[in-house]
Amino acid sequence: MGEIIRDFKKFTSKEIIKKLISLDSIYKSFLKVFQNKASLINRNKNFKVWQDGSHPILLDTNFLLDQKVEYIHNNPVKAELSESPEQYEWSSARDYFLETKGPIELEFIT
Repeated sequence: MGEIIRDFKKFTSKEIIKKLISLDSIYKSFLKVFQNKASLINRNKNFKVWQDGSHPILLDTNFLLDQKVEYIHNNPVKAELSESPEQYEWSSARDYFLETKGPIELEFIT
């Protein structure tokens, strides 16, 4: 599992950086954050997108799943990127709470 997560992080980091470089200047601030994080460690030369390590949690109850979804939805609010989870552009919160579609198609598990 560790190798899969490592490879996922490596691949997605490269893709995220390529996409951010190609986008408008409004997204360039993310690149600066990733560059700053990389400058704090010796082994990463340019950008650091992901935190080190992984902490898998077995989501074997609806309570735990709901708790983690709520945590993820509230991250943009805590980071002051939006006033509510539903307002954040890439949040799935509107799919959950407003019953409208966000920019990424979701498949709900029942």
